[in-house]
Amino acid sequence: MDPLFFAVLLIAGFFFGILSAMVGIGGGLLNVPFLTFVMEVPSNDATFISTFVIIFTSTSAALTYKGEKKIDYRTGGQYLLLALPGVIIGGLLADRIPREILLIFFAIMIIAAGIRGIIKANAKTEDNLDLPETSPAGFERRKIVDKDGIIWEYDVKIGMGRIYALLGGVMA
Repeated sequence: MDPLFFAVLLIAGFFFGILSAMVGIGGGLLNVPFLTFVMEVPSNDATFISTFVIIFTSTSAALTYKGEKKIDYRTGGQYLLLALPGVIIGGLLADRIPREILLIFFAIMIIAAGIRGIIKANAKTEDNLDLPETSPAGFERRKIVDKDGIIWEYDVKIGMGRIYALLGGVMA
C-alpha cells in the first residue's frame, strides 16, 4: 500500500472518529462516502472496510458500557431485529444503485445527521431532564441501575425507533 494513501486513510479515520462521536452517528456514514468517492475504493470494499472498523469501535464501546452496567439490552435487542434485515437489504442495493445517486444520498444523510446533532445539543437543558409521570404515546419507560447505583430512567421511542433501526441497517 502506498504510504501517502495509508497516511490519508489514517488521518481521515481519526477525523471521522472524532466527528462521529461528537455528532452521535456511526462512522460508516462518513467512512464509506470518503472511501468510495474520494479514495476511489469500490463501494463493496468500502462497506467491508467500514464494517470491519465498526466491529472494533462498537465492541470497545459495548465493553465499556457493560462494565458500567449502562446497556439497555431490551431496547438493543428490539432494534437489532430490524437493523439486521436492513443491513442485508442495504448490501443487496449497494451494487444496484448508480454512484451519483449514492453520492447525493450520502450527502443528504450527512447533512441530516449534522442538523440532528445540533438540534439535540440545543435541546439538552436543565428544564427538560425531569420525566413526566407516564410515558407519552409511542414510548416505553426504561430503567437501568448502573454499577455506582445511579438510577437511569428514560423513555424510548419504540415505533419510530424501529423505523430508524431498519433505515440505519440499510445505510450501514
